[in-house]
Amino acid sequence: VAGISDSGIGIYGVNTNPLGLWAGYFDGRLESNADIVGAKFLASSLQNSLIPYTSGQTVGSYSFSNTEVKLFDGTHVWLTDNSKVYKVRSTDGFKVFEVDVGTDPTAIIFDGNYMWITVAGSGNEKVIKMDPYSGATECSLNLNSGDDPQGIVFDGTYYWVIASGTGQLIKINGSCQEMDIDINDGAGVNRIYISSFSDSLKDIIFNGSYLWATVSREDAVININPSSGESVRWDGLTMDEPNEIFYDNYFYWVLNAGDNTMTQLSMTTTKTCSESPADSCQSDLDCLGLGACFAWPQVFDTFSTGNNPAEIAFDGTYFWISNNTGLKRILAADTSDVEDFNLGFTPSGLVFDGTYLWVNSPANLVKIYPGTGYGITDFRDILTLQHNNPLIQQSGHVATYGSCKVGDEVTDSLIVSGELEAENNEWGEQEGGDTFTSIVYGDGWFNTGELQAEEGANNIISFLETSIDTLLVGIEGSHIYRSTDAGVNWTDTSGLTDVGKVYTLLQDPFDSAIYAGTGYNGDVFKSIDDGATWTNTANLADSGIDASEIYALLSVSDGRILAGTTGANPHLGKIYETDNGGVNWTVAGVFRNVADDANETPTLVQSLLESPNGDLYAGTNNMGAARVYRSTDGGIKWIRTAGTIFGNDVYSLLEASDNTIYAAISPFGRIYETINQGATWTQTIWISSNDINSLIEDSNGYLYAAFGGVQGYRDHGVYKSTDNGNTWPPTAELTGSIYVNQLFESSDGITIYAATGVYSGLYKTTDEGISWQSVSYLEDVSPIKGADTIQALIEASDGTFYAGSNNGDVYKSEDKGVTWINTSHLPGVSVVNTLLEVNGTVYVGTYPNGDVFKSTDQGLNWSNTANLTGAVEVNSLIQARNGMFIFAGTDEDVFRSANGGVSWQAMGGPEAKSIIEAADGILYAAEGNSVYKSIDIGDSWNLVGSTSAGVNINVLVEDDAGNIYAAVSTSNYVYISADQGATWNQSAGALDCNSSTYQYGLIKGGNGAIYVGTGGGDEAANVWETTDQGANWTRLGNPYLNTAIPGTSYVYSLMESSDGTLHAGTRPNGDVVKLELAAMPVNTYTCPESHFVKNIEVNSDGQVIQIECRGL
Repeated sequence: VAGISDSGIGIYGVNTNPLGLWAGYFDGRLESNADIVGAKFLASSLQNSLIPYTSGQTVGSYSFSNTEVKLFDGTHVWLTDNSKVYKVRSTDGFKVFEVDVGTDPTAIIFDGNYMWITVAGSGNEKVIKMDPYSGATECSLNLNSGDDPQGIVFDGTYYWVIASGTGQLIKINGSCQEMDIDINDGAGVNRIYISSFSDSLKDIIFNGSYLWATVSREDAVININPSSGESVRWDGLTMDEPNEIFYDNYFYWVLNAGDNTMTQLSMTTTKTCSESPADSCQSDLDCLGLGACFAWPQVFDTFSTGNNPAEIAFDGTYFWISNNTGLKRILAADTSDVEDFNLGFTPSGLVFDGTYLWVNSPANLVKIYPGTGYGITDFRDILTLQHNNPLIQQSGHVATYGSCKVGDEVTDSLIVSGELEAENNEWGEQEGGDTFTSIVYGDGWFNTGELQAEEGANNIISFLETSIDTLLVGIEGSHIYRSTDAGVNWTDTSGLTDVGKVYTLLQDPFDSAIYAGTGYNGDVFKSIDDGATWTNTANLADSGIDASEIYALLSVSDGRILAGTTGANPHLGKIYETDNGGVNWTVAGVFRNVADDANETPTLVQSLLESPNGDLYAGTNNMGAARVYRSTDGGIKWIRTAGTIFGNDVYSLLEASDNTIYAAISPFGRIYETINQGATWTQTIWISSNDINSLIEDSNGYLYAAFGGVQGYRDHGVYKSTDNGNTWPPTAELTGSIYVNQLFESSDGITIYAATGVYSGLYKTTDEGISWQSVSYLEDVSPIKGADTIQALIEASDGTFYAGSNNGDVYKSEDKGVTWINTSHLPGVSVVNTLLEVNGTVYVGTYPNGDVFKSTDQGLNWSNTANLTGAVEVNSLIQARNGMFIFAGTDEDVFRSANGGVSWQAMGGPEAKSIIEAADGILYAAEGNSVYKSIDIGDSWNLVGSTSAGVNINVLVEDDAGNIYAAVSTSNYVYISADQGATWNQSAGALDCNSSTYQYGLIKGGNGAIYVGTGGGDEAANVWETTDQGANWTRLGNPYLNTAIPGTSYVYSLMESSDGTLHAGTRPNGDVVKLELAAMPVNTYTCPESHFVKNIEVNSDGQVIQIECRGL
């Protein structure tokens, strides 16, 4: 299929759909001309437009003079000039806006919510916090004259600015206030003094544990403990004027401007410290107050970079270094593999966006292809227009709908216009009779109810179905909403207060109690009335257990409930457990390094999983690195799995029916898989640059990955793999939802729900994601203001739908989402992250107190099961297959309860974003981009594998074949592990062309399909389905219109109801949508013989209004 774009002729992927209306889903790369065999071209000369993209080739150039590219935020690249900041769309170089920030902006970072910019103009030095969507300044901090700020980094809590002019390090909070830095003497000091030389501090990074800064004029690097302020200077490492520093989770790479080299630093390791320095420690500073010797750097290797090395980027395979003449490429796996690329100019800035490199020439922003193979100049689906005359070629503009719409070329009215001309003006004796086929669909997504809440919120984080009609959704903003009519009506549940977010919901399979893992205060709320009311089981932050956010809950087979958490300060991830229904919580084991059995302390326990064989897995963020831990002793010991996973967070773990474990890694949207219990991890095909928040396997064995993205970006929603994660075509779009937080398959084995944000939509699909219907709409104009994001979504065993929102409410629908009522506001809860139903009891995982709430009366009353000490966010709740335990994945630990949340035991697992139990009983938990595994029902956890660096996992799910899928952040690929989490690979299929998205909801449908909810921009939420293990992902909804779920930007959660309908929780309008795609007419239009199609006009609903034929 070929078409004419504004910039010339383009070649597009060949449609293998027998319906033949649109070009098929295309993964963005043509490997050879063989890929287009069988396409019937409008003119044979169009074959020449196949462009072989070679490594280092310029594929785009956009006019931006005297600028420097600084950052890629998952959707846009950000540039600076001498006084302005520019936000530029990465797909086409379109300038979204420019903002004057003052003279000499030097650095930009993105903390996930705001841009932070340092400005170094003399007399006007400052730090600016900027809204990335509007460019408005949220706050600013004026620095001292002469500070000359040159860099800034975020450690998860505070912002650190290097003042190059004064040689100082400045600590700033999120309100733009300068903070005192305590150097372990109780007195505090306003700044850290590093260098007596001006213009010496060049760069600063955070590796998940420590700050690292280069001190150019002293030929040194310095390491700073952000908790204590203590620092250690490393010199004598043969560095010469070090400027840029980069960390790849294994080595530190330092560019040296003095001798034009790059130094590769490795870290030696030593034993633990005692209270006084041990023999193995060289000084008191080695311990840095952490009870373990500090590693000493040593030079591993040195490489020539070319003259004046300025910037470094890593594309997952190669390091790229900018120098005077262009770029130098170094293969990370074999540093002898070096190649130079002369660009003809000295590049300014260097950024990798997950697909392309970006640099600036003096006049242009330049887009460079880093890999090898073949590419194309444009990505989109176009109308199938069969010309029988091979000499006819078409001129004029073609506006197209399809799975990959391109910028402003897409209009509400599809018009193929312009004169059709014969090549060389010779018509000859050619046959006419052109045929155009039209299949008319609606968008497929329907909003069936309104979730009402007391206050507006952002995300539906968690979801739980407790019965065929009863659903719970956890929403950011201390609410769990409950529906007893399948999402038609929602009520705000009661009992959750001041929890911030409900991260996870879990229903205990033993007594049907429901637990909610929450944020801020480390609360686990419990409901014994099917989510109607909630009580706080225990506040883990105030009861001696240092958990502030509970990210994941897991019910394990021995009856315990585990909670994956993180602490408030410092961020230390733990797994807690309860064996008495949340009455008491205790730490569930310790984390260990598989290599040397040394203790480890993850930052966040983000997901939990129990395998059918009883192994437990925890997905964690381990000091900025995604790790999966495995426990074979019920959570007593959690051993880091051996495989390599690149990324930061493991938001979801899934063990598929074939025993493959999948880890959803964020950011960069990768899913890793393991088939050997985490011994090795393989990355499935890269889906997206956005987060994967949820992975599920449906009853048919299909995998689904929930993505979420920055507003305005396309690759979000739910992706589906029907080939064990090899390909991940998108499901239909969830219009307006740009985050999909959670996917959930209903007990009916047909319906899949997606909980989404920013607009709080709960969506469902009953046709494996072909179309999505909005189940509910949390609208601020309702009599009681509603949430705007549905974080979690489940259907209870009695058919009641529950939706967790980002305003801390649990909504309930008893009519399958037609109407929703707010069961009650959970006290202290800001966000409902996750929902779980166990034998009629609905559990809610919340934020910000790490609470799991529980309702045994369908949400009429909620009780806090117990505070998961140290947890802020309860991200995930699951029940063990043996019915004995509930697990909670939190930002502190994995918690386990054997008594329906009465008490929780911290299992010493990862800070789990997502927990799943595989068919073999092994638990998997995602933390950052790591997947942890437990084979002993959460007693111990091992890190089994990780996705790519920076690819954080939001949700895990297992398919029927045992593959584990990971919904990751900022990617258009779901990660899949076929070896029990040991290795993770990007799914073979991408969710959406060449863009990245946030993946949140991820579930397995009753038919075995996997659904993933994604998001990333206005009207950009989608749910994707795979029935071939990720080899292909189909966007659910109207397959022929590029329409997302109406009014939504993110799909935060997914659920398949018991009647097979797929539901999605969305953002920003609080929609719970369901997917219904009615049969539509197929119309075929044929021109008379000796005539061809001249003009086709289609309305916004995809219906053909007029076809004009022209005689030869």
